[in-house]
Amino acid sequence: MILSICIPTYNRPEHLLNCLSSLSLQSFKNFEVCISDNASDKNIRKLISPFKKKLKIKFNRNKKNLGFALNLLKVSSMAKGEFIWFIGDDDLLIKDSLKNLIKKITQNKDVDFFWVNSFYLDVSHIEKFPKPFNIKNLPNSMIPHSKLKKERKTNFFGLIDKEV
Repeated sequence: MILSICIPTYNRPEHLLNCLSSLSLQSFKNFEVCISDNASDKNIRKLISPFKKKLKIKFNRNKKNLGFALNLLKVSSMAKGEFIWFIGDDDLLIKDSLKNLIKKITQNKDVDFFWVNSFYLDVSHIEKFPKPFNIKNLPNSMIPHSKLKKERKTNFFGLIDKEV
């Protein structure tokens, strides 16, 4: 398996539900989803159960809250993919995100780290629609985090560049 998507989560079940919905709608399917719940008050295992029909999910629930950093290490230890993509439980993937990422990975065998731009999306937009949110309802235009207009290769520390 080439890709593991790792999601640390804590007490945001409605966001995780939206995130998993966006993953289940991807055209590329050969990936695993690793979720590490940092001792949430809600039953996250029950929440993710319906997605196990569409996604290869590995789930861990910590007995106590380990803090973000240790939960991040835990979720990464669950991954079996050649590459790991860490995403937040409140992140949504746009259509064909994984297909495009895998294309980049296979075309750039010399690259070990990919920085992926993302967009701002106000939660008030998501709340206008039924749950879980369907990425088909994303606005036609969104503001990207990075102002970088074209792809480029840089060393890891090049990511500090304010334009990136």
